[in-house]
Formats: sequence, C-alpha cells, structure tokens
Amino acid sequence: MAARKVPLMMVVAAILLIAHATQSSKAFPRLASAPQPIDNPEKDKGLQQVLQFAIKEHDKAGNNRHSSQVVQIISAKKQVTVGVKYTTEVE
Repeated sequence: MAARKVPLMMVVAAILLIAHATQSSKAFPRLASAPQPIDNPEKDKGLQQVLQFAIKEHDKAGNNRHSSQVVQIISAKKQVTVGVKYTTEVE
C-alpha cells in the first residue's frame, strides 16, 4: 500500500487555521454583530447619549414631577449592526 503524500501547502494551511482558532479573543476581535462589553461606560459618548435619551423618555411617560438619573452603570454592551445597539443595566 503506497503512502499518501499531503501537499506542504495543505499542512501549512492547517497549522495556520489551528493557530488562529486557539489565539486569544484580543488578538482576533469577535464578529461585528456580537455584543461587546464596554470597558469604560462612563466615558463612552454614545452610551451616555443613549442613557440621557432613555431617562428623558422615561420621565415623559411617567407622572413623576422629579427627573430620574443614573446612579451607577452596572453593565453595558455595544452591538454594531446596521446601527449601534446598546444593552445596559443601571441603577
């Protein structure tokens, strides 16, 4: 039975594919449509604008005389799609 030879380029391609798959997520960013955590939400201008809009709309919908405010941002994620989608948990 003759040994089957594997072309060198196939071996190199397989090694590169395995190396790429095992690298950390920082070296290779996630998909553009996957939600990404926002590292410093207090300094993210887009997130701050979204929170201001959400508070304004919340206050308009309620019968409260006092305006609401964000005390703390517990978690925040950003998802790039056709636009930008923010998912937040605030106090």
